[in-house]
Amino acid sequence: MQVRISVVWVRAWWLAALAVVFFCLGVVIWYTLAPEPSLGITTMARSVADRVIVIDPGHGGPDGGCSGASGLLEKEVVLDVANRLGELLRQFGAVVIMTRESDTDLSGLAPGVGTLRQRKNLDLAKRIELGNNSHADAFLSIHANAFPQQRYFGAQTFYNPRQVPDSQRLAVLLQEELVRLTGHTQRQASDRINQRILNGLNCPAVTVEIGFLTNPREEQLLSTPKYRQQVAWSIFVGLCRYFAQAPEPVA
Repeated sequence: MQVRISVVWVRAWWLAALAVVFFCLGVVIWYTLAPEPSLGITTMARSVADRVIVIDPGHGGPDGGCSGASGLLEKEVVLDVANRLGELLRQFGAVVIMTRESDTDLSGLAPGVGTLRQRKNLDLAKRIELGNNSHADAFLSIHANAFPQQRYFGAQTFYNPRQVPDSQRLAVLLQEELVRLTGHTQRQASDRINQRILNGLNCPAVTVEIGFLTNPREEQLLSTPKYRQQVAWSIFVGLCRYFAQAPEPVA
């Protein structure tokens, strides 16, 4: 009799423990997906449906961008993060336009033709043209940062305050999610930038610097698929918040 009671007690304990685990898991999922109490998961999922979002992985081809001590190239890591972000958005019905999907630039020149500066000028002009002709609801240029001193780290968003007013709101929401979900940055959205691509676009546009390749720890993080997915997910949740809080577009 005593043994039977013990077995029943153990089973009850395990059921209670499982209930607590599932409850905590539900809270974590809810907190991750919901931008604020009034916006549920369903609203979040619907908010990006049919939105046209241009994702612009920086550099490419002969332009590798910056690099870390281990040789990790900016053009490689930003393309991977951009592809992960694009996949998340497509799963929820967004129309995703990638400025590049492989290791190439947008200059239109054959390999080995023209100087790097010539190719870069043509490349940037093409990215701006693509963004302006796409009737995009948002344009995200994905980059990685570098600085001579290794101590600097942290993802950060940038916007042009003289461009489209909603660019600031987009940058702030993306930055909040990068802070909350990566746990590796305390930076704030900034307008301290003079970037040709942000200056030339006619839609809400943000540059996302996903981290410093010159910081050894951040370079190591950015070399891992897990952290790249974490960064992509943070940007995705920020975009969901941006569109969920925005007024419906006029037909």
